[in-house]
Amino acid sequence: MKKVALVFVLAVFVPSLLLAWLAVRSLRDQQFILERQQALLYQGVVDGIARDVQDHLSALQREFRGIVDQMLTTGEITDPASFDPSLRNRWTLAEVGFVVSVDGAVLAPALPGTPAARRFR
Repeated sequence: MKKVALVFVLAVFVPSLLLAWLAVRSLRDQQFILERQQALLYQGVVDGIARDVQDHLSALQREFRGIVDQMLTTGEITDPASFDPSLRNRWTLAEVGFVVSVDGAVLAPALPGTPAARRFR
Protein backbone atom coordinates (compact mmCIF):
# COMPACT_ATOMS: atom_id res chain seq x y z
CA MET A 1 0.00 0.00 0.00
CA LYS A 2 2.82 2.41 0.81
CA LYS A 3 4.55 1.63 -2.49
CA VAL A 4 1.34 2.27 -4.41
CA ALA A 5 0.86 5.60 -2.62
CA LEU A 6 4.49 6.56 -3.29
CA VAL A 7 4.19 5.64 -6.99
CA PHE A 8 0.91 7.59 -7.19
CA VAL A 9 2.53 10.65 -5.63
CA LEU A 10 5.56 10.41 -7.91
CA ALA A 11 3.47 9.70 -11.01
CA VAL A 12 0.73 12.29 -10.45
CA PHE A 13 1.57 15.03 -7.97
CA VAL A 14 5.19 15.75 -8.85
CA PRO A 15 4.48 16.21 -12.60
CA SER A 16 1.37 18.24 -11.72
CA LEU A 17 3.41 20.56 -9.51
CA LEU A 18 6.08 20.86 -12.20
CA LEU A 19 3.46 21.70 -14.84
CA ALA A 20 1.83 24.26 -12.53
CA TRP A 21 5.19 25.93 -11.93
CA LEU A 22 5.87 26.06 -15.69
CA ALA A 23 2.39 27.49 -16.31
CA VAL A 24 2.89 30.28 -13.76
CA ARG A 25 6.29 31.09 -15.24
CA SER A 26 4.87 31.15 -18.76
CA LEU A 27 2.03 33.40 -17.61
CA ARG A 28 4.53 35.89 -16.15
CA ASP A 29 6.49 35.87 -19.42
CA GLN A 30 3.32 36.44 -21.43
CA GLN A 31 2.32 39.31 -19.16
CA PHE A 32 5.72 40.94 -19.69
CA ILE A 33 5.39 40.55 -23.47
CA LEU A 34 1.87 42.02 -23.38
CA GLU A 35 3.03 45.04 -21.36
CA ARG A 36 5.92 45.60 -23.77
CA GLN A 37 3.60 45.47 -26.80
CA GLN A 38 1.20 47.86 -25.11
CA ALA A 39 4.03 50.29 -24.39
CA LEU A 40 5.15 50.12 -28.03
CA LEU A 41 1.59 50.76 -29.19
CA TYR A 42 1.22 53.78 -26.90
CA GLN A 43 4.60 55.09 -28.03
CA GLY A 44 3.43 54.86 -31.65
CA VAL A 45 0.25 56.79 -30.84
CA VAL A 46 2.18 59.48 -28.97
CA ASP A 47 4.72 59.76 -31.80
CA GLY A 48 1.87 60.26 -34.27
CA ILE A 49 0.29 62.98 -32.12
CA ALA A 50 3.66 64.70 -31.68
CA ARG A 51 4.21 64.61 -35.44
CA ASP A 52 0.75 66.14 -36.02
CA VAL A 53 1.44 68.91 -33.50
CA GLN A 54 4.83 69.60 -35.07
CA ASP A 55 3.26 69.77 -38.55
CA HIS A 56 0.56 72.13 -37.29
CA LEU A 57 3.13 74.42 -35.64
CA SER A 58 5.23 74.43 -38.81
CA ALA A 59 2.16 75.45 -40.81
CA LEU A 60 1.47 78.27 -38.37
CA GLN A 61 5.08 79.44 -38.62
CA ARG A 62 4.84 79.47 -42.43
CA GLU A 63 1.58 81.42 -42.20
CA PHE A 64 3.18 83.94 -39.82
CA ARG A 65 6.24 84.30 -42.05
CA GLY A 66 4.00 84.87 -45.09
CA ILE A 67 1.95 87.53 -43.32
CA VAL A 68 5.04 89.39 -42.09
CA ASP A 69 6.70 89.20 -45.52
CA GLN A 70 3.53 90.54 -47.13
CA MET A 71 3.32 93.35 -44.57
CA LEU A 72 6.93 94.31 -45.30
CA THR A 73 6.59 94.22 -49.10
CA THR A 74 3.36 96.24 -49.16
CA GLY A 75 4.80 98.91 -46.89
CA GLU A 76 2.13 98.36 -44.28
CA ILE A 77 4.77 98.59 -41.57
CA THR A 78 6.20 102.11 -41.57
CA ASP A 79 8.05 101.90 -38.27
CA PRO A 80 8.63 99.18 -35.64
CA ALA A 81 5.92 100.57 -33.38
CA SER A 82 3.26 99.91 -36.05
CA PHE A 83 4.11 96.21 -36.20
CA ASP A 84 2.05 95.18 -33.16
CA PRO A 85 -1.32 96.63 -34.22
CA SER A 86 -0.79 95.66 -37.87
CA LEU A 87 0.01 92.06 -37.00
CA ARG A 88 -2.93 91.74 -34.60
CA ASN A 89 -5.25 93.10 -37.30
CA ARG A 90 -4.01 90.68 -39.98
CA TRP A 91 -3.49 87.51 -37.95
CA THR A 92 -6.11 86.46 -35.41
CA LEU A 93 -3.70 84.17 -33.56
CA ALA A 94 -1.40 87.06 -32.62
CA GLU A 95 -1.80 88.52 -29.16
CA VAL A 96 1.33 90.67 -29.21
CA GLY A 97 3.54 91.59 -32.14
CA PHE A 98 7.03 92.44 -30.95
CA VAL A 99 10.16 93.79 -32.59
CA VAL A 100 13.57 93.49 -30.96
CA SER A 101 16.62 95.37 -32.22
CA VAL A 102 20.02 93.78 -32.73
CA ASP A 103 21.25 95.22 -29.44
CA GLY A 104 18.26 93.67 -27.57
CA ALA A 105 16.03 96.73 -27.18
CA VAL A 106 12.31 96.04 -27.47
CA LEU A 107 10.98 98.44 -30.14
CA ALA A 108 7.43 97.11 -30.24
CA PRO A 109 4.90 96.91 -28.72
CA ALA A 110 4.87 100.56 -27.80
CA LEU A 111 4.12 101.55 -24.26
CA PRO A 112 1.56 101.82 -22.73
CA GLY A 113 -0.11 99.62 -25.36
CA THR A 114 -2.67 96.93 -24.77
CA PRO A 115 -2.91 94.91 -21.54
CA ALA A 116 -1.35 91.93 -23.35
CA ALA A 117 1.52 94.14 -24.50
CA ARG A 118 2.08 95.43 -20.97
CA ARG A 119 2.15 91.85 -19.64
CA PHE A 120 4.60 90.91 -22.40
CA ARG A 121 6.95 93.78 -21.62
